[in-house]
Order: sequence, then C-alpha cells, then structure tokens
Amino acid sequence: SWTSTSAKDLAITETGVTVTGLSPGTKYYFRLYISDGVYGGDSKSVTATTDTIAVSNLKSTVKSDSRITLIWTAPKKATAVQVQRSTDGTTWTSTSVTKTLETTTLTGLTPNTTYYIRLNVTGGENAGPSNVITVKTDTQAVPSLSLYSSTTSSLTLRWSQATKAEAVRIEQWDGGQWVSAVTGVINPTATSATVTGLQSGTRYTFRIVVEGGYKEGVSEEFTFITK
Repeated sequence: SWTSTSAKDLAITETGVTVTGLSPGTKYYFRLYISDGVYGGDSKSVTATTDTIAVSNLKSTVKSDSRITLIWTAPKKATAVQVQRSTDGTTWTSTSVTKTLETTTLTGLTPNTTYYIRLNVTGGENAGPSNVITVKTDTQAVPSLSLYSSTTSSLTLRWSQATKAEAVRIEQWDGGQWVSAVTGVINPTATSATVTGLQSGTRYTFRIVVEGGYKEGVSEEFTFITK
C-alpha cells in the first residue's frame, strides 16, 4: 500500500521534496501522483534505502586476566550479530551471539594484552560495525619468592616462571632503597637466582620485579636469613 508523504498537495512548480520520519536501514518505494494535466496519474516508482545507524554504546564493564564482559543496546531488526576482537585492530576474530542479546563475556583471553573489540551487525536499522573499544586484560599475580638454599654468605631464591616476561630482576632492600641483588642479567625464563656476598646470620629483604608478559609487576617483600 502507498502512503502520502506530504500533509498537503505540493505546488505544481516544485521539483523536489524531503521525506522525513523514516526508519534507518529501510528500503522505500516512492512515486508521484499527478492530478490532471498531460502527466496526470501515477509516475514510475523509484527505490531508496535510508542509511543505517551503527551501534555506538558498546562498552566493557568487568575484566580479569582472561575475561572481558561487554554490554550494548540490542540492534533493531538485526538478522545476525557478531562480537569481533583483535589484538592489532586489523585482523578480527568473530563470535556469533544471539541477535537480541545485550551482554556477553569473552573468555580464554591472554593476560596483560590489549584487545580491540567491536560488534558487526547484519541487517536491520543498525547494520554495520559498531564503535570500537580497547580493553587491556589484567596481569596474573606476580611470582612469589621462596628460599631454596642458604649458606653463611649466600641465598638461593626460587620463583615460578614469569610467562612471556621481557625482563626479571631480583631487588634487595639496603636500608634506604631497592638495589639489584644479583650480578648480571637474569634470563627472563629463569626460575632461580643466587644472591652472594652476604653476611652470616643476617636478615635480608627481597622482591621480584617482572617487566612484560602475563605476570608483569612488582611482588610483595620476602625476608630470608643466611646461616
């Protein structure tokens, strides 16, 4: 059926009109009806599709080292909705969700990693990609130090491997500041180190510092005593 787009007849000299109040992402058919004159009657119809309005309120509410929870307003009249994520903003991994859904949680993510996230909507008024958000997953707990062995002048410390770490340092409190406790560079994949040059029967405080990777950060302090 056809609906008139104007409340009153147009002037016979008019050559254009703007039709308002239309639905986004919708195909419309238009025609003129001319009363009387040489061109009286209905014109041929033409079609035009209104632009869609992309979802623009995608956001993150909760995150951990491996999960990100998202919320958004459900797209109108969508035929399919995908949640897409990327670590570089170029290559996207898609997960289909129910088209009426307004929240989901991405799982199995990598700790301490920045993700680009968007919706991709097929069909309906909000078809197309949504706004893109960036969310960085949390790091895992920094490794704890434990004492493996001690002598009168050395302490051998151990810790769980700091996955994907770029650098690992063992620091010692000297009474005024933290200083390097180990001579040379510790291999980032190492899980132990020996602190030498210590005094017998003396209490020493250490911490581990991890740069990069899943467990980036500074540990709590640990105190050990030489023999």
